[in-house]
Amino acid sequence: MENGHRFRWGTRHRMGSCLAAATALLALMVSGCATTQVERGLDQSDPKSGGMDAAVVISEEYRLGPEDVLEITVQGEDTLKTRALVDLNGWIAFPMVGQVRAAGRTASEVERELTDKLKDKLLDPVVTVSLAVAAGYRIYVVGKVSEPGQFVGGRRIDVLQALALAGGLTPFADQDAIKILRRGGAEGEGDRVFPFQYSALQRGERLEQNIVLQSGDVVMVP
Repeated sequence: MENGHRFRWGTRHRMGSCLAAATALLALMVSGCATTQVERGLDQSDPKSGGMDAAVVISEEYRLGPEDVLEITVQGEDTLKTRALVDLNGWIAFPMVGQVRAAGRTASEVERELTDKLKDKLLDPVVTVSLAVAAGYRIYVVGKVSEPGQFVGGRRIDVLQALALAGGLTPFADQDAIKILRRGGAEGEGDRVFPFQYSALQRGERLEQNIVLQSGDVVMVP
């Protein structure tokens, strides 16, 4: 995000514009999620066009999700080199092994399982699994922000970061009625709504509401 964009965001905010921009910038710096890294992912977020540069934005703790693409190699076995798409059920297919669970796991965890399963077929297999395209982590910012839409990245971000990526609030946004919608997961967990009062964070209060977003979360700005 260019500095000029930040200042445009600040001038549009109706209350405490300079403090708001500084708060968002501080949150980005503290979290360790560099703005340029996330934006690079957003600029190339379409997996069909090659996706983002995983080496730039992906954390080692990144949990895989559907539509992510893994690059898998086995040392000395060129025929086994492949790109594996994590399907909608969270699985990948690999020669000589078959189906392997990938969703919810790190690339290193998948790498270890593939290594174990190849031991009875190859002598001392050396498997490398890396993330080629990160499409599994998606969050959405909708409503009265400058640039609403879908954002794709390889590192989890919090609410302030999501708002900054969406260009900040418009002058008519109700900054104290923002909500984060989270769809229910497995095992009967229901949908959840998290309130977010922007002005409280401006005052340095209720910092716990600046939650880290999960893939699929929707930030609604009325």
